[in-house]
Amino acid sequence: MEEPPAGSFLGFSDIGDLSGRVPAIHPFLAIMDADGSDHTAPFAEAAASERSR
Repeated sequence: MEEPPAGSFLGFSDIGDLSGRVPAIHPFLAIMDADGSDHTAPFAEAAASERSR
């Protein structure tokens, strides 16, 4: 696990809305190598991989 670099803009999620009703965490977990990118087909494959589990 690594925190993103300071000043990185990573987008939005609905976790804030959810955490108003139930306890929630939003950890940063590496399921791809550092050169990977989300919102791509390789990311979808990585999300279903053993590494993501």
